[in-house]
Amino acid sequence: MRSADIVILNGTSSVGKTTIAWEIQSLCDEPFLHSGIDHFLHNMPRRVFDDKRWCDMDIDEQGRLAGVTLGPPARRFFCAIYDAIAVFVRAGTSVIVDDVLYDRGVVAHMVKTLA
Repeated sequence: MRSADIVILNGTSSVGKTTIAWEIQSLCDEPFLHSGIDHFLHNMPRRVFDDKRWCDMDIDEQGRLAGVTLGPPARRFFCAIYDAIAVFVRAGTSVIVDDVLYDRGVVAHMVKTLA
């Protein structure tokens, strides 16, 4: 089996991760699968995000998002994203991952799963 490459693009929303992923895809001879948080979240039913067990959002005095704490369902979901990506990599498919990494547990799982 051939080896596969993994590119992790981490950053806040709307900073250009997807545009960078598309540019990498256009410049590389080898095909890269572009996957990440939005591809999975957009396929979840909206009601999931209203469930208080999903996450707790900390809003500061100015109404800005100051932090997010993932609940058990969300942590399982985000870890499963990396489990799915690992299947592609083990099969020899190179992957560009487009994510917003902020939960230490999910990051630890990503490192262990993709190592």
